[in-house]
Amino acid sequence: GIRIDALLTPFLLRLVMDPNARATPEDLHEVDPKLHSNLMMMLTCDKEMIEDAFCQSFCIDTEFLGVRSTFDLCPGGSSIPVTGENVASFVDLYVQHVLYAFSAKALRAFLTG
Repeated sequence: GIRIDALLTPFLLRLVMDPNARATPEDLHEVDPKLHSNLMMMLTCDKEMIEDAFCQSFCIDTEFLGVRSTFDLCPGGSSIPVTGENVASFVDLYVQHVLYAFSAKALRAFLTG
């Protein structure tokens, strides 16, 4: 056999124990402290200012090898503005997408051995 030394994040360890585990913003801190900080800023911002200050909708824009893609975090996400009333839902969906959805295929392969 081949031995591989790997550092597993707390979220990945929880997935090993419970395949239905949900990621938390704290899990994101382990992977991307800057993104975690930005999302926490959204959660602590004055609820009245969120929509104007962040101009964000329920989608994620990414770039990989020069190709830009947009992923809706929920059906019709690109047309749903993030507001003070739904910012917690946005952060939760964003964290789930970054920590699970982007790498779901690799995570499933790892978890099934």
